[in-house]
Amino acid sequence: MKKLTILLAFLSLLAFQAAAQMQITGTVKGAEDGMPIPGVSIVAKDNMTIGTVTDNEGKYSLTVTSSTEVIIFSFVGMKTQEVPIQGRSVIDITMEEESLQLAEIVVTGVGAATDKRRIGIAVESVNSDELAETSIASIDNAIAGKIPGALVQSVTGQPGQQQSITLRGINSLTSKNPMILIDGVEINTDNNQNGSTSNFSSRFADIDLSNVDKIEVVQGAAAATIYGAQGANGVIQIFTKKGAAGKTKISLSSNMSVDQMLLNDFKLADHHYFETNAQGYIMSSATDQLSRDPTTGIWTTPLGSIDGTTKVDKPYMEETFDNLDAAFKDHAVTQHYNVTASGGKDKFTFLASASNLNQQSIINGELKKTNLNLNLGFDLTEKITLNLRSGLILGNNTTGGITGIDNRYSPLSNAINTPQYIDITSRDSYGNYVANPNGAGNEIQPLFAFEYQDYYSDLVRVMENFSLDYDINKYLKADIKYGYDSYTNKFQNIIRNQEDLLSNGLVEASGQYTETFYEGKTQNLIASGYLNVDFAKDLGMTIPLKSATMVKWDWRQQDYSRTIITGTGLPAYEYYTIESASSVSLDTYEDIFRTYGFLLNEKLDYGELLGVSFGARIDWSSAFGEGSDPFIFPRGDFYMRLSELGIMKQVKKLIPEWKIRAAYGQAGIQPGPFDRIVTLETTQIGTGLVALSSQSALTNPKLAVQVSKEMEFGTDIVFTPSTNFFNYFKLSATYWDRTSEDVIWDIDVAASSGALTLKDNAFTLASNGFQFGLDVNVYQGKDFSYSTTVNFNNARTVIDKISNGLDIAVGNNFVLKEGYALGTFFGTKPLTSIDQLDSEGNRIIDPADEANYSISSTGYVVDNASKAVVFDGEQQVIGDPTPDFNLSWINNFKVGKFLNFGFQIDWIKGGDIYNQTKQWQYRDMIHDDVDNPVTINGETGAWANYYQSLYSTNDPNGAFVEDGSYIRLRDVSVTIKLQEVLKLKFLDAIDLTLSGRNLLTITNYSGMDPEAASVSNADTYTRGLDQYAFPNFKSFNAALKINF
Repeated sequence: MKKLTILLAFLSLLAFQAAAQMQITGTVKGAEDGMPIPGVSIVAKDNMTIGTVTDNEGKYSLTVTSSTEVIIFSFVGMKTQEVPIQGRSVIDITMEEESLQLAEIVVTGVGAATDKRRIGIAVESVNSDELAETSIASIDNAIAGKIPGALVQSVTGQPGQQQSITLRGINSLTSKNPMILIDGVEINTDNNQNGSTSNFSSRFADIDLSNVDKIEVVQGAAAATIYGAQGANGVIQIFTKKGAAGKTKISLSSNMSVDQMLLNDFKLADHHYFETNAQGYIMSSATDQLSRDPTTGIWTTPLGSIDGTTKVDKPYMEETFDNLDAAFKDHAVTQHYNVTASGGKDKFTFLASASNLNQQSIINGELKKTNLNLNLGFDLTEKITLNLRSGLILGNNTTGGITGIDNRYSPLSNAINTPQYIDITSRDSYGNYVANPNGAGNEIQPLFAFEYQDYYSDLVRVMENFSLDYDINKYLKADIKYGYDSYTNKFQNIIRNQEDLLSNGLVEASGQYTETFYEGKTQNLIASGYLNVDFAKDLGMTIPLKSATMVKWDWRQQDYSRTIITGTGLPAYEYYTIESASSVSLDTYEDIFRTYGFLLNEKLDYGELLGVSFGARIDWSSAFGEGSDPFIFPRGDFYMRLSELGIMKQVKKLIPEWKIRAAYGQAGIQPGPFDRIVTLETTQIGTGLVALSSQSALTNPKLAVQVSKEMEFGTDIVFTPSTNFFNYFKLSATYWDRTSEDVIWDIDVAASSGALTLKDNAFTLASNGFQFGLDVNVYQGKDFSYSTTVNFNNARTVIDKISNGLDIAVGNNFVLKEGYALGTFFGTKPLTSIDQLDSEGNRIIDPADEANYSISSTGYVVDNASKAVVFDGEQQVIGDPTPDFNLSWINNFKVGKFLNFGFQIDWIKGGDIYNQTKQWQYRDMIHDDVDNPVTINGETGAWANYYQSLYSTNDPNGAFVEDGSYIRLRDVSVTIKLQEVLKLKFLDAIDLTLSGRNLLTITNYSGMDPEAASVSNADTYTRGLDQYAFPNFKSFNAALKINF
């Protein structure tokens, strides 16, 4: 009986528990694509200790008590949903993306996935669907104008070259390029010379845009602190696309464009000043007419001299030719193809992609590149995940050569400077192009150079990355990431033997074969640990405080080597090897740079209201020499969400988000690998003897890391009026102020030191600026919507201090001078008043000589007899290349479900350009200006000496400083979603996009391309110098994308 009673009691207890508990199952999918969402958090609202997460197929099972009425579904980037149970045992839901980026998750600059509403720094991001569709599939091209605070400009139209990227002004005198990460680890961003110091093969440009899911950018030291002595120029992190559980998806895309060179209103003079015969033909002597030698193809020299009476007013009677058009292609074609397959099931996901690019240069050669990528994801256990990424890049670039200043070999300069009466397409009696048909000087016309000189750049690059994540328990997480990026770039420059030609000019005439082997390897290992504690839930405390502690160990190593083998004296036949050269020389260079550091950061959030974060990064390096003590970079930030204050509840619907923030941090730039180490160079002694000697530029064992100290203040605010028009505004604005200390430079030293310069921490730079991004939904209707974005940036860098207090002339018209903006132009100015005084208060023109001068119709003081412009003779500021601001206006229209239209306009306001190309054309009397009459002392004419005096023997002067402002229609595109019309069952989407890039430019600049002329990747202080700047191109593009 007793046993029966116990059994009945036990059965009653089981029945009670069964009645008190309930199992709920279901599937969670995305509303936009219908795909299952793994990792969704599901908890009981009345008891949040009861919960689960969805598996890889989006399925879940949750046991709740009978008292539970509501369960909560939440996932980062998705709207949180509270769903009543209402007696159901199966609850399937679809989740929508968090509206209008209110809950965007970012990683870069904060170290771990964090809600953007709860950080105190500015982190900008761009999703793949916001990036411009370009046939060249270049990341740096695609982000131009998309990032507030960033200035991304195209340096040249040549294929394979990195754009100029400046994040929040300038930090150093050598480089402004940011650190680039892919999926959390640093990659190699070397620039290998591709035939000249102005033509580079960029490793950043290798990365294919098709594989990009999202890009995040941090620009200030407060965020870049976590990257230590490498992050002062900012950080760009690229997140690649990954597979998702579900059916296999296939995407195919084909993209083709036609490119044309941007010329602006550039043209040459229609008249000349040479002596002519009675029929108006140019003479080469008192009796002979200008002529071309039918054998050699070389022209005789025109007869003429310039004095105060010479005018440029004689039309060419000879046939004239457009040699720019002859040297450049009218229609360079670019083709890009991509195929991607992705999918997965259970505990495995994959994405594999292949792309191929073939881009013709608008002048010579082409770039061919193939990218292969594989991303794999594994759920090894419920708590351990593994992600693997592999990439292979194969490239061949034949576009090498001179694309900048070079009066001898630059195809652009020589196409411009060849007299109009010469046809560079003509050949000599042997059927060869003529090296220098002008017969004077040492210039080589471009078609001859293309025929007798070849460039080959062959790239093999391997990129590997793995990430292992371990959710130890509800408090602790750990991950480890490792990246390996290795490339070999074999560059060949072959100058054919020209000794048997009627004309030659390429050095060496006997032929030269050069092989350069570039090898680079970047490794990055990061181990991280995270401790997360919720004081209320985990510790039972009443305070709504959450703590996130992060510890990171970061190791990096960069290996670089360059080997140059040069063979001179080649045979006349066409098939060359280095062994066929009569003499061979060898030059090698190698360096290894290693750094490691620790990061400790603590983040505290008080409910939904406010938070603070603080920490420090400590770095060591193999290059620190005597400065081997660790360098410490502290940081801290604070935010407060004013929208969570009680007084804001009444306007919560109108202002759902309003945050103020402030941050301070330090970040660094490392010295070079050998900057602290004594190095020697070889010296020839007598015949066949070699000795070692110190270099003319001394290294410095006490050299410190360049340190940037930055403070930023900002606000992020969202307005959501309940109207169809202007129903959403999002503003993110930041003011920043930075001091860059211990900036490295070679300063002059006494001759008694045995050297010319010493590498030193010589400069302090002061920078500040303001940036904002404004997103607006102008109209939202059922079948039509219009949204617009404005991104604004203003930044200025001034030289605050030079260690020895002396001005430093760095060539051309650039002087580094305390108190002046970095990159300021210095030179003389033409007089604009006859009684003008010099800096000491003295008259420049003697009053007794006033009658000999007058003010011309252009406003310059001119010598009446010689027609020469008079200069003040004093070195002074004549220009500043720093723009007042740059602004991008991005617009997107959607018509129904089948048509998207968009355009982007970029505006660069201010920023002077020194047009030295124009100055050289004044020397040769070929610029379009020299046709223009000038009135001097009552006489009007196109006075040759007026223009040649402005050339002023190439001395920098204010006459050639121009406003570099421009407005450019950067992108315009129309996308037709054909699947909405065709309704093909076997397709998910088929999109046709027609687009154009750089189609219209509005500028007062007289050169070809103000964008290419205003930037430089060589350094940070020679900006705004147009020395035959190679122009960009406009392109017309058609793309087809099909998803299965």
